[in-house]
Amino acid sequence: TPTPSQAAPDPPPDADPPSTPAPQPQTDGVLPALDDVQVPPDWVTFDGWRQPYSVAHPPGWQVIERSATITDLRDPATGTYLRLDWVAERRDPVGAWRTVEAGLRSRQDDYQRIQLTPTTFRGDRAALWEYRYREGGTELHAYNLGVNRGDFGFALNLQARQDRFDRVARELWPYFLASYRFQGS
Repeated sequence: TPTPSQAAPDPPPDADPPSTPAPQPQTDGVLPALDDVQVPPDWVTFDGWRQPYSVAHPPGWQVIERSATITDLRDPATGTYLRLDWVAERRDPVGAWRTVEAGLRSRQDDYQRIQLTPTTFRGDRAALWEYRYREGGTELHAYNLGVNRGDFGFALNLQARQDRFDRVARELWPYFLASYRFQGS
């Protein structure tokens, strides 16, 4: 579920990008291909405490438990975050995002849907919702991937300031997706 983060100033632009090249899109063009993605070796695995998933994140990121089902992995230097959520019910990913979108549109200034596209993730039915909005004068950009797995619905919500989003999407999103594992998979 999208909830705005507090934006922080960008770190110096001389930070080294990950050494693994950015992957190419999978056959449907919605998500990157993950077969050859090697998660950087210094990334830390978050095993979800009581959550039914695990995912790796860059070193130094904060783990913030927001509720029993929502956890943020947050870069304290930039405010960029990956919000992880799940529900114990199977939902149509596109329909679920349309419902959430209606609420976001009514609460956020300058909301703009970029895409709401059905896809698959690890063979499961999914949808990628990409959007922008403004909060407190800061333009934010997000990917929100909803996935059905068994009787559960999962969400991976990557959000960054608009001026950083292309780099974040290129340099972090593929590694989050490649490292994300459903428990018991």
